[in-house]
Amino acid sequence: MNLKNALYGFAVIAFVLNFTISCTRGTSPRSGFSMETSPLMEYFPVNPQVSYVYKVDLEDQSHERTLKWRPAGEKRESPIYALTDGKDFTKVYEFSADSVTLRGITLFEEVTPQLYQGVNPCLRLPLKVGNKWEIDALLKTPATVIHQTGWGRIVRNEKIEVQAGTFDAIKVLFNVTSEYRVKNTDEKSYVTAQFAIWYGKGVGMALQKGAAFIEKESRTVTLNQELIQCKM
Repeated sequence: MNLKNALYGFAVIAFVLNFTISCTRGTSPRSGFSMETSPLMEYFPVNPQVSYVYKVDLEDQSHERTLKWRPAGEKRESPIYALTDGKDFTKVYEFSADSVTLRGITLFEEVTPQLYQGVNPCLRLPLKVGNKWEIDALLKTPATVIHQTGWGRIVRNEKIEVQAGTFDAIKVLFNVTSEYRVKNTDEKSYVTAQFAIWYGKGVGMALQKGAAFIEKESRTVTLNQELIQCKM
């Protein structure tokens, strides 16, 4: 694996940590956890019947991505859902009584999602300004080991206007540092990402803005993502 290409790819992954969307609540999966009654679901709803369209601006390139939810099994009574474009982008989320956690992701053109170990919340109770949680997760692939550390914090309640509409939102700030190690050479580098995500009530992620510094290349990558449409 080319380290330069790998680091560039991971910079994008760091941006989309906690990337999730939906427009209305779906049905509750079979488990002891009720997605219908959890306050997290107001800002992290799941509806497999809806397609979600985002405008993604990465540096000087722009494209649209259409995603849908699908069940992905259960783990220790916690519902597991995958968010996918049906091609080369899939993220796997675990829903529990106090948090929504990113559990897996496809990367570097691999078809099967790679699974995180450790603590990797996207959103955590209580949904109050000032609530802060730690991130300490390990991701292993056949060629690489990625260790992410950092935090997420609820910083504001505000209205957010995007192309898909205007929503009451929770703004969450993330600061994540990732140690990236290539197994066959033991070569290491670091990516530091700082980004904000606005979770809209009843819609999920409405907007994301941020930047990541790739140490090995001494450059910064910027990314904006905006929800532009939800459609049946």
